[in-house]
Amino acid sequence: MATPRPVSLRVASCGRAGERELSNSNSVFSGLSSDIQNDLIKSIAQVIRDEIKSEINFAKFVSVIADETPDISHREQMSVIFRYLTKTGIERDL
Repeated sequence: MATPRPVSLRVASCGRAGERELSNSNSVFSGLSSDIQNDLIKSIAQVIRDEIKSEINFAKFVSVIADETPDISHREQMSVIFRYLTKTGIERDL
């Protein structure tokens, strides 16, 4: 069995615009305070992050692709892609 390698991942927060969208939408989040909504989003993000870390730690090979480009407001936006095979041989691109 392969020895797991430590991996550090960050999931972007939705920011104020995302919070407004969630607060104003007719979804399962309606009626919840913004604090509860944010806690729920953070909890879901943590579960997803942990699963991705686990899969990457046990992958035999991992490739990382990073690309940066300015958006329309001339702010640099970076995308990072992890490509690997899961234990069951399924190719994943994140």
